[in-house]
Amino acid sequence: MRLKTLTFFYSIYNPNIIELNYINKIITYIKNKPELNSEIDILIFDDTPNNKFKDFFKNLDIKTLNIKKNIKKNGALYYSLNHIKSKYIKIIDPDDFLVFDLLEKLIEKLKKSDSDYVIHSFYKLKEKKLRYRNYKNLRYYNFNTIYSAEKLRKHQSLIKNDILYCQDQYLGMIVDLDSKYKKINIPFYIYNRNSFSSIWNQVRKNDGYKKQNIDKILTDINENINFYYLNQNRLSRSVKPRFISLFFFKERFKNKWEIYRYLKQKLKIKRLNVKIWLIYACFLKAKWI
Repeated sequence: MRLKTLTFFYSIYNPNIIELNYINKIITYIKNKPELNSEIDILIFDDTPNNKFKDFFKNLDIKTLNIKKNIKKNGALYYSLNHIKSKYIKIIDPDDFLVFDLLEKLIEKLKKSDSDYVIHSFYKLKEKKLRYRNYKNLRYYNFNTIYSAEKLRKHQSLIKNDILYCQDQYLGMIVDLDSKYKKINIPFYIYNRNSFSSIWNQVRKNDGYKKQNIDKILTDINENINFYYLNQNRLSRSVKPRFISLFFFKERFKNKWEIYRYLKQKLKIKRLNVKIWLIYACFLKAKWI
């Protein structure tokens, strides 16, 4: 069976009707374009215990999966990998958007790629302003990364992890192990920072949510710290442990010096450029949550 070029992967838990209808619009657009339909699959993982969305997409002829419990995005990806029949995977959040006119150009570029993952430019939507972004340095984010399905299956056992916070950073490190990547300037993705349902906005702007979940947040960041410490020599040289930005809680630390000492001890960074970056990140860049 011929592999398609790309799978758009959605893990949905609490999308609103506008987000569901937009996913429907994407599916319909691709289905009506033979040149895209032959190259792009869409897979939806219903991450609800009661298979809440099983009927919403039933008339659209796409794959939908459910295992009757909430397992978070990386867990959903773990259980979905054997159902993905494409060269690459793009994880899409239900509250983000696509630039339809750039999809054909994206497919042509991916067809020629043999990289383990692809970093792409994107647009960031924040406070009603749309800004073009093309990171100079490597960053592990789902919204600007496309993953090799083969590479993910190779490390499938590592993906099955109960991480919710900075799960894209954790997944990025897994895919980056002994890997090669390429960058492309095709901003087909619109990252929506306005969404109140996003984890980032919940942690930063909702004190009740923060207090309720602070222990889980710090546990997940420590999982990232441990993975980085054990595997930093196998990661790309320019990568930084950016997940530490979710470590700055005044409820747990007296000051930034205390956080820096903790991170320095735990990360045991070996590369000079990353050691310098850690000082900058802790004392100049990072903000209290």
